[in-house]
Amino acid sequence: MYPQQSEKRTITSIGRDGSNRMMLTLSSPLTYMHYGVAPEAAEVGLLTRSILMQGHPSLSEATQFGGHIIMGGPNTGLMTVHGVEFLRMGQRGVLARYPIHWHRLTDRIGFGDFVRSCSFHQSFQRCVTVHDTRGVLVKDNVAFNITGHCYFLEDASESFNTFDHNLGILMRPGPMIPSDDRPSVFWMTNLNNTWIN
Repeated sequence: MYPQQSEKRTITSIGRDGSNRMMLTLSSPLTYMHYGVAPEAAEVGLLTRSILMQGHPSLSEATQFGGHIIMGGPNTGLMTVHGVEFLRMGQRGVLARYPIHWHRLTDRIGFGDFVRSCSFHQSFQRCVTVHDTRGVLVKDNVAFNITGHCYFLEDASESFNTFDHNLGILMRPGPMIPSDDRPSVFWMTNLNNTWIN
């Protein structure tokens, strides 16, 4: 699939057909053909969550300046984020202003920090950033329409972090670092981390 053929739709109803197969009705027909046979099936990610954190619908869009969550500094507590939808978050071109950001916490092994089962869409800069931090879990997340690299290790000092079963679709060029001109879903600066599923 080509990234520019990614599509966002709303499910308007869920039911079953005569053979008891699940049937979904979408808000409008899909524009492009999406292959649907395993193991090469098109990826589908659910963007809505019960808890919504979002930038302002018009001001954030106009300025590309949304909210962010950063955890950093000495004697810092625990960051656990589960089941949250992040919409219009991050701040385009502003260093350290990402939707979720562990910032220079060094050793978090055994603390239990995580971001799980969250969604990120229409982000103005990245989705999850781990900077000079070890031992966090990033699992079961979905990202769509993100500016710059999405799941991001910032400076290669990061290790013993686990990225498990995360999806990213449609990364857009950003202004932070030269490689953001051709952004990737996963930016891996240190191979001493776990990237699975």
